[in-house]
Amino acid sequence: MRQLSRSTVHVTTQQPLTGLKALPAVHQFKAKTPTQAVFSVDAEAIGQTITTLSRLGITQLTTTPPTLEDLFLRYYNQEGGKDEQ
Repeated sequence: MRQLSRSTVHVTTQQPLTGLKALPAVHQFKAKTPTQAVFSVDAEAIGQTITTLSRLGITQLTTTPPTLEDLFLRYYNQEGGKDEQ
């Protein structure tokens, strides 16, 4: 189940978050402003994503790991061929 886990990231940066949405490990990207966004990121790519964000000048960052319910829902959705991106 580890490979199914995604953390939720709330971030504010000094520079616009252009291009972040295009990263393959970033899902459900929602920009609040050009420099604020909420998205989920695959667990194995959290370091790479933080590195990308640090180039934009992080001013605020919060990450939340998936709940057990999130893990089960993703697991069973993927089993049925409905991996939600």
